[in-house]
Amino acid sequence: MTEKLPVWSTTKSILAYCWQERRLALTYAALPMAILVILYIGAILIGIDGNRFWSFAISIAALVVYAPFTVTWYQSIFVGADEARTRSLFVFSDLEGSVIAANLKIYATVIIAFIPLLIVVVGVGIAFAVMNITSGPFIAVIIGIPTIFAVVLMTTRLSITIAYAAAGERLGLREAWKLTRPQWLPMTWTNIILGTLNMVPFGLIAGTIYLCTRAAPRPEWAEIALKINQIIAGAIYLALSTTLYAFVYRLLKADQAERVSLENAQEA
Repeated sequence: MTEKLPVWSTTKSILAYCWQERRLALTYAALPMAILVILYIGAILIGIDGNRFWSFAISIAALVVYAPFTVTWYQSIFVGADEARTRSLFVFSDLEGSVIAANLKIYATVIIAFIPLLIVVVGVGIAFAVMNITSGPFIAVIIGIPTIFAVVLMTTRLSITIAYAAAGERLGLREAWKLTRPQWLPMTWTNIILGTLNMVPFGLIAGTIYLCTRAAPRPEWAEIALKINQIIAGAIYLALSTTLYAFVYRLLKADQAERVSLENAQEA
């Protein structure tokens, strides 16, 4: 199955689809983005931005407000953009609830799985820093890179459950891990490329804002600009990554249909 998901052609197809349906994305993502901008501006003005509890709360809020857009975007790939446009701009149904639940399960699973590994990485870095202050950060980076790759790999494979949830189907995390085994590497690399393509321009924008506002404390307008930049980048990456999972979903369903057809032919 790996040959059915070539990294570069899949990446180009995802970018082409997102550009082709950019109006659909903007139409359904505009309200969630506006809600997050208002929440961030309010937090900055009252001085709670950066608070740990607030950071957690805003992450949950983003997951909830983006759920209708996520379902609509998946539906545009599953049943067609014209059909997806018949959905309400902001609606919560069983599909949105399933998408939120799938995301929460993935987040919890990844965090639980990698907390011990992160402790080891930090511990090794500290140990080497004690022995040689210059080697600690270097060793931490050497160990940290494959750790980050493993996190992306696990998240990518498990995220196929979100596509199934958006299609109104149930898929457990263990089943997702098993189903994505043949194409785990191209899926992961495609996701990394999409994330990098998205991160570079918005990272440059953020870096420019930081350089232009190095004086402390940073003015409120700069904080707001950084948040808006972050929100736009997040929305675009959401569209890119969900398109990847939708493509993989269609591939898995096609393979399943092919297997069923062959089994029926053999029985006949």
